[in-house]
Amino acid sequence: MGSNFDKGRAAEFLEEMRVILNHGMAATMIGIGHRVGLFDAMAGLDGAGAPSADIAAAADLDERYVREWLNTMTTAGIVTYDGKTDTYT
Repeated sequence: MGSNFDKGRAAEFLEEMRVILNHGMAATMIGIGHRVGLFDAMAGLDGAGAPSADIAAAADLDERYVREWLNTMTTAGIVTYDGKTDTYT
């Protein structure tokens, strides 16, 4: 790399790429959740939160994949997880 390489600017670019990729993944998972009915299934529950197995049953989907989706949505700040009750809202 030449003497004009700016490490600070490179670090800023790397951070911006991380944000773009994270938002892109969240958008993809939102689309998946919409297409397979997970948001509708969650809306149809009592609103107090539900375990992943209940959400999966309401959407007629495999619990393991629903749990992975819920964890991704939690990381993105779209779904809330309560570790004390093991429920998602």
